[in-house]
Formats: sequence, C-alpha cells, structure tokens
Amino acid sequence: MQKYNESLANIATELPVVGASIFVQNYPSGTAASVYGTDDATLAPLIQPLKSKADGTFPFYAPNGHYQLTQNPAVLPPLLSDFILFDPAPGNPGEVVTLQSIAALKALTVPVSTPVITYIVQGFTTPGDGGAGVFFWNATDSTANNGGTVIACTANGAADGRFNKLF
Repeated sequence: MQKYNESLANIATELPVVGASIFVQNYPSGTAASVYGTDDATLAPLIQPLKSKADGTFPFYAPNGHYQLTQNPAVLPPLLSDFILFDPAPGNPGEVVTLQSIAALKALTVPVSTPVITYIVQGFTTPGDGGAGVFFWNATDSTANNGGTVIACTANGAADGRFNKLF
C-alpha cells in the first residue's frame, strides 16, 4: 500500500478547494479503484468520491497499481490522469538490478514479484543519454507498451505484466 496525498487550490485565489469530489480510478480502464484510509487493506475501502478537506487535501492509500484521478467540479489544473503507486514492501526491500538500457530491461524474462526487485535503467539506449529511470514489475498491468514509462517484456511474449517507471 502506498499513500497518495494531493491538494486542490483555486488558481485565481490560491485558496484550498473544499468539498470537491475526487474519483480514484484504475488506469486505463476507468473503473473505480479500491482506496483506503490507512495502509491496512483488511479494512473496508473508502467510499468514492473522496471529498477534499478544509485544507484542500484528499489523502488515501492504494495497492501498487496504475491509477488516474478525476474531480468534480473540474478544477484547473487538472488532476493526474496517469500515475503509478508503488510500495516496495517495507521490511522486505528485495534487491536492486542495474541495467544499461531499456532494451536490456525488455529482454529480461518475466520476473517474479517476491522479493520486490527494483530495476535501475541507466539510459534509453546507452547510459547517460537522458532515458534513465527506476522501474518495477507490475504483474497485472496490460497497458500498451509506450517505450518509456510502460515497458512490455519481449523475451517470452507475456500478455500481462509490464515494467512501470517510478516518478
């Protein structure tokens, strides 16, 4: 479970937006995501829409995954339409694998998710070329490979599972 905490403010007045309705959805399906008030998924999920508080915040916890936010009323600037939450299992950090390129990441066989492995890619084509990033394996992601933030594993043609870039 990872905590997400954002706040809404009116662009003109810079004051918090109170009582806005926030919808947390799975990306890209747009279906309602299960979100929680604590990092304990055994408790009942929060009822959506979430409401922004007096300070404009709308904190929640969600399992590792790919999400999008929508709000009502539509407040500018818009909320995130595509983001990833990832918690590398506190107390069991797993291991770190360093690779030189996205091609090397794509060529890996489908990894196991336990222990959690963090993949550090040093560049898109070569180390230091500006395409570096930190990725994790998301076994349930079937989002189309975009070559940068969502990487499909090509070594064994897996239909589900993608490497997701952390921000």
